[in-house]
Amino acid sequence: MAGLGLLDIEPPKRVIKIGAKSLQVGGISARNIAQLLARFPDIERAIGMQVVDADAAVERAALFRKAGPEAIAAIIAAATGNLGDEGAEAIADALPLEAQMDILEATFALTFPSGVGPFVKRLQSLTGTSPPPAVVPPVRGKAPATTSPPPPKNSSREAASPTLAS
Repeated sequence: MAGLGLLDIEPPKRVIKIGAKSLQVGGISARNIAQLLARFPDIERAIGMQVVDADAAVERAALFRKAGPEAIAAIIAAATGNLGDEGAEAIADALPLEAQMDILEATFALTFPSGVGPFVKRLQSLTGTSPPPAVVPPVRGKAPATTSPPPPKNSSREAASPTLAS
């Protein structure tokens, strides 16, 4: 008994409800991701940035804000089989934010079924690269949060405490 051939396989899809209508979305292929990154170099740069301090974090956020909305519309268009279609991107751009997030969540789940982190590890394994060192940027103007446990309650002391009579 022979297994399925490549031509027998259809990419997985999910149906997203938007109001009274349904939209079928899929994952994004390597070719489509490459096309999107070529079109949005600021997104590619932001993804590849090492955030080593607060200034780098601010710069990265600025890159995402600059290209983010247009890139999100393009990603949604790609997930619906309409990569590069200006009409589809205009509709995607006009969707309410929650609908956009529903589509993006489904798209990322279908594109990276095991998650982005495991995908990156597999890619690094294939390419022989290693991840950049993890650096947590300092938060300016705030004291670090503490995780001290609350002081223990001493039941004998509580019992001996005087109470006010009314």
